[in-house]
Amino acid sequence: MFVGVEKWRDGQFVAFEGSYGWGRDRVTTGWQRVSLRELDPELSQPWEPVPACARPRPVTAGEVVAVDVALGPSATLFRAGEQLRLVVGGRWLS
Repeated sequence: MFVGVEKWRDGQFVAFEGSYGWGRDRVTTGWQRVSLRELDPELSQPWEPVPACARPRPVTAGEVVAVDVALGPSATLFRAGEQLRLVVGGRWLS
């Protein structure tokens, strides 16, 4: 699972220059293999989930499961009226 947080202003996407000069990056991104969604209870914090990666828990078609995805920190200023958009996908977000 791939997750991104975007900044929008006046209905327009606000792009950031990311790593390696990628000029259309998001505020932050994260990813997590859903079958390895179990968290490490000793290392995880409410604001920073850490996957245990100990035993796979496959998901069957149509099954709904909760998945915690760690997002990198960001020091992005949002002014009144600007919006956050959460983007979720099954592959790398382009």
